[in-house]
Amino acid sequence: MTFSWLIPYIAVSLIIVLIPGQDMIFVMTQSIASGVKAGIKAVIAFSYLLHLSYHPIFPCEVS
Repeated sequence: MTFSWLIPYIAVSLIIVLIPGQDMIFVMTQSIASGVKAGIKAVIAFSYLLHLSYHPIFPCEVS
């Protein structure tokens, strides 16, 4: 059994993991442009929005 696909798979996986996402780029730009406090506020805002997106405001109950 050949594993010739393993090295390219690991390389592409590492590249995908190391590239920062949109939220990380936003936090970095806020921190660079406006200081550390603005970066912390951006992190708090993103985590709050993430929490709201996973937990609906009006959850339906199953009985």
